[in-house]
Amino acid sequence: MKQIAWIVLSWFLVMSSIVIASEQPSCAGKPLSEVRTLTALPNEVNSLLGQSRAGMDGIADQGGKFNVTDVVDERLPMRRFVIAGLNSSCLLVAVERGGRGYSIELIVFEHDNDKWQITQRRYLDKIPQSLDDLVADQEPSKHNYKPPQRYVPDAATAIKIAVAVWEPIYGDAQIAKEKPYSAVLLNGVWTVQGSLPKEMLGGVAIAEIAKIDGRVIRVSHGK
Repeated sequence: MKQIAWIVLSWFLVMSSIVIASEQPSCAGKPLSEVRTLTALPNEVNSLLGQSRAGMDGIADQGGKFNVTDVVDERLPMRRFVIAGLNSSCLLVAVERGGRGYSIELIVFEHDNDKWQITQRRYLDKIPQSLDDLVADQEPSKHNYKPPQRYVPDAATAIKIAVAVWEPIYGDAQIAKEKPYSAVLLNGVWTVQGSLPKEMLGGVAIAEIAKIDGRVIRVSHGK
């Protein structure tokens, strides 16, 4: 069972590193203006990033406080803005993502039909210190099939991923005790959690999984 769990987990870790589009962003080869604060970004983009959200669902501005590790302060966001490159049709945004698996994420926004939308997400090897660093990381994308309903289309798929992640951490026996599992989709993120009988006290396993690419955003277990 653990071997199967690790195979499933490894597959999704690989999938999460794939660029979520098969074409270059519209800003490829075009001049970009360097942006070093969230307040200089379009309001619609800030809304998509969660600037107005309080607590862990929000995003800190460059240099602001956020939850870097899995020692979490619920008053602070889990993400922090690093730097961006902007033109009239495209926006590259680098974001630090805290938690147990600290990472640097590149989010590509494109302006189409009078609105901004996210078209690509991928990870960076290091924090870009300048616009030159951010642009230098742009490479021609390899062909990649993008399912219409994204890589985690439903609750059943989200639960399979969560269980594959939980079992090596908390043990097969413990996770089996927390059946049935539930999964709720909100703002492109599946929140999966276990359950306990009403008469039993304690916490359950929780996982947050990105619908777009199967990336595991957060894993925790209540007490």
